[in-house]
This record gives sequence, C-alpha cells and structure tokens, in this order.
Amino acid sequence: MKEAVFALCVACGAASSALAFPDGAPWGMDPAEGCNQCHFDGDMVAPSTALAVDGLPERPLPGHRYRLHIGFEAPDAALRGMAVRMLYEDGAPAGKLKAVTSAVEAQGNMGRSQETADQGWAFEWTAPQDMGQKDADRRAIMVHLWGNAANGDGSPFGDQIHHRIIPLNGSSKGSAKRP
Repeated sequence: MKEAVFALCVACGAASSALAFPDGAPWGMDPAEGCNQCHFDGDMVAPSTALAVDGLPERPLPGHRYRLHIGFEAPDAALRGMAVRMLYEDGAPAGKLKAVTSAVEAQGNMGRSQETADQGWAFEWTAPQDMGQKDADRRAIMVHLWGNAANGDGSPFGDQIHHRIIPLNGSSKGSAKRP
C-alpha cells in the first residue's frame, strides 16, 4: 500500500505540492498510522516525548468538560502541525472535541491544527457518557497525539512525524503531564 502511495506522490508531486494537506490532517485518517499515512518519508518517533497534553484527568468523569492544551516541541521544524483523536481501546470514538481557538478545528472525536502555534493548541473535550461509572466498568480511553515537524516545502517528504498515546481510565496509568 505504501508503495502505491509513494508512486502516486512521485508521479504527481514533481509538478505540484497540491498533494500536501494545507488544511491539516484528513478527517478520516487511520488512527494506527496517523500522519505517517501521508508523511511516510521517515520513521515515526514513537512514543514521542515532544508531544504533551495539559488538562487531562487520569480518571475523567462521564460527560464532564475538560480544557486541553496540546504542546509540541519541535524547535528545528519550519512548520508544526498536530492531530489528536480520543478513542476507546477498541477504536470506538470517545467523547467529543471542540475547537476553542482559531488555530484549531474539531470534528467529533478528532482535532487538528489549522496553523502552526508556538504556544500549542487548545481544545475542549467532553468525556463520553458511556465510559462506565464504577472502576470495574470503566472503559479505557486512549488519547492519540500526532505531531508533524515539517520542513516547509509543502510535500510529504522530509518531515518528521511524532506519535504518543496517553491511556486514561484503564488499569495502566499513563502520564498526561508534560515529560
């Protein structure tokens, strides 16, 4: 599959940088591959300590709203972009994200940057109602973060993709704090 995508990029990319996604990551991106779906030129940095979220509780309350701030430290990047998805461990959507600044946009359980932001990006996350009230019934939520440390040439080549997963609710306690 990657070979077919590569051939398409080589055939079309030489004449135009239109293959890049200037509006951000595609809404239907595969949670397993994230930004590496389109920026496949190098190995993904995973788990990346360059990505962090402030405002995530270890054990969110059903239906509660949380203000999240996503940071991405990539000092050598010409441009930076990011995407976030809130998923249950089985891949089902977990709650809803809402854009709280013009630097981001959100659709359902996914958010993405619309512009590079030196101070990071902010969202409001509404935790799902169906995550379980009792500890024994709690469903694990996985916060998938991707960052694109782009070289600024508008192509899918030469960018460094970062990925981090932060678990919530489950038996494994992931750190949501900045590393």
